[in-house]
Parts: sequence; structure tokens; C-alpha cells
Amino acid sequence: MPPLAVELREPPPRRGETHRCCHLPCGIYQFLLYRTCVRPLMRLIRPNRAGRRAVQTHRYEKQVPGLHVQVDVKFLTLQRQKGAPVRRYQYTAIDDVTRVRAPKIYRLHTQANAIDFINYVVEKLAFRIRTIRTDRGHEFQALFRWHVADFCMEHVYIKPRATQLNGKVERFHRTDKDEFYQLLAYRGDVDFEKKLAKWERFYNYDRQHGTHRGRTAYEALREKLQYRRTSGLIRQITALGSHL
Repeated sequence: MPPLAVELREPPPRRGETHRCCHLPCGIYQFLLYRTCVRPLMRLIRPNRAGRRAVQTHRYEKQVPGLHVQVDVKFLTLQRQKGAPVRRYQYTAIDDVTRVRAPKIYRLHTQANAIDFINYVVEKLAFRIRTIRTDRGHEFQALFRWHVADFCMEHVYIKPRATQLNGKVERFHRTDKDEFYQLLAYRGDVDFEKKLAKWERFYNYDRQHGTHRGRTAYEALREKLQYRRTSGLIRQITALGSHL
């Protein structure tokens, strides 16, 4: 009888014992046998087994300012010149169409601050907001949703573990990290808020965006609003001409 058949007929070794051929623990021997012999054979038997699908995202761009406004919170750890680091939270809202944005710094990461930030955004942005899009953080729960509904706005959650659905505000946070916080010297909250306001004005009015082909965010906003006014006048003239 062949030696392989004799080996297969023998009972398997018990846990903790060593195999008589390779003098390895039985668990390691079975693992190596599976990886070298059984697994390649299973791939030959089932070659069409579907693997894990990659995440595929489709780039999009809305045409109406305020149709989607993405809101998120950036956690900041600011190093003082003397003493322990300071923890702050940057609430950020950015328009999906024009990339006009409005950040604000808070000491606490709470739902009350999220509600106060929505009040700030409604006063800050120069257009009507229709939809607020956030993740499912604790600061964007029931009280926040009711407050958004009081402004006749819709609150939409993104899917779990799908930060690409809020990709514009995430990309803005990376721009903040590379172009602002990397050069920031923290000297107190008053000085920090002044520098953040200056950076916000530069981002909205002076910084050129590749998405807008070299135009600034407010130039893109002005163009979108002028296009809507012109298209509205054309529709009115067409409607009057049809009645004549």
C-alpha cells in the first residue's frame, strides 16, 4: 500500500501533539496543508467566485446654490507655546455647487452648538438652503433635525461608513489642514478666530478653485445666480409670447 494512503488512514494527531513527518504542532501542520494544497484546489474548482467589490463613486455637481449644503465637524488639537494642547471643534458648512463655505469654532462638541451653527450658516450664506447633509454623529440627532425643520429645510443623513457622500466638506477640511492649520501659531481663542475669519474671506473671495476653472467661490456663485435670473426672464418672455 502506498505510504500516502497509510498516512491518510491513520487517525489525526491530537491537539498539542507534533506531527511525525515534520515535527510541527498539529494545528500549524493543518494550516500549512490547507494553504498549500486545499486552497489552490478550491480555486481551481470554483474559479468564478465573486470577490469583494470596490467602492465606485460617481462625481456629480448640483446646479442650484443651496440645494445641498454639507455640514461636518473637524476635531482640532492646537499646541500652545506653553502648557498642554487645546481641543477645539470646527463646525463647517460648504455649498455643494459653489464651494462657498462657513466655518465656526466651538469649545464643546454638542448638539446645542450644532443648532447654534445652523443659525450662523443661515445668516451667513447669501442664498436659501434647501437640504442639510450630515453624518450620523451625536450632534446631529433629534433636536438638531427639529431645528432644521423649523427653517423649512430638509435634513439628510449620509450612509454609514460612506464619507465620500460628504466628500466636499471632507476635502475642505484637508485643505484647512494643509494651507491653514499647518502654519497656525495658537495664541488664544480671540487671535485664532480672527485668523480663521481672514482665512475664510481668502477662501471664498480670492482663492482660485480647479473645480471652477480658476474662478473663486463667489465668482461661481454670482455666475450661477445670474444664469438663474436670465433663464427665469427667458421663460417669462416665452410664456408671454405664447399668449400673444
